[in-house]
Amino acid sequence: MTRIEIIGFVMELIMFAVAVYLYLYSTNIITTQDRAKRKRQEEFIGSHGNWMRPLSLALMAITAVNIMFRFV
Repeated sequence: MTRIEIIGFVMELIMFAVAVYLYLYSTNIITTQDRAKRKRQEEFIGSHGNWMRPLSLALMAITAVNIMFRFV
């Protein structure tokens, strides 16, 4: 693998990690201990969770396919 391919692979891994984090955040698996921040988080997820879940799953699927095709 050349240097630019390695950079592309690392970027795909970062995008996959961001997608996993967004999914876990939107399903309320990742939470905070501070009650004020938790209330704000629940309000944010209540208003934006409907589009965050499917889009994060789609991003995970697309990046996973890209990572798999890199090794085929």
